[in-house]
Amino acid sequence: MILFGRLRMLLLRTIAYLVDSFILFILVIAGFQCFLLILGLHPFIGRHLYSITGNELHLWLFFSVTIPVYMYYVTMFNTRAQATLGMRAVRLQIQTPGRMGLGKAMLRASVMLIPWEATHVAMCYPKPIWIDNQLQSPLFYTALGLTALYWLLPLLNLNEKSAHDWITGTNVIQWQVPTSKKP
Repeated sequence: MILFGRLRMLLLRTIAYLVDSFILFILVIAGFQCFLLILGLHPFIGRHLYSITGNELHLWLFFSVTIPVYMYYVTMFNTRAQATLGMRAVRLQIQTPGRMGLGKAMLRASVMLIPWEATHVAMCYPKPIWIDNQLQSPLFYTALGLTALYWLLPLLNLNEKSAHDWITGTNVIQWQVPTSKKP
């Protein structure tokens, strides 16, 4: 029965992450990237796809995707609800002693996005993935291993904590609806 509860929580956390990913895709990719394309400010306009280097691609991904996504998570973790929009949709919140605070929100978001950024690195180096298929690259397997570890960690410990929960001393719980005190 304990394993069922862990699987349920992992499923809720996964759904929350997918909801957040969809929101971020709409805002960052469909919104911001298209806006830059329309204005002609996208740095790869007019360039042949095979002329883009791994460094250029990684810098572009880091500043136009990773940083906005990071800021979303930091902002959401630091709200009074201590939950992202996806977490709110499935009624989860981050439990901390007191308010999370900006420093802890930044640390939690940084640790949480390590596998994500490792995937970006694997896609960009030594050459962008469309130039050289990196499915045999050690970078790709490192990113895949980190992702699997982050996903499985809540199942493997009694506190159902992921890596970012362990490092920041937080825990994800079912949303605690505040009870009103009646006089």
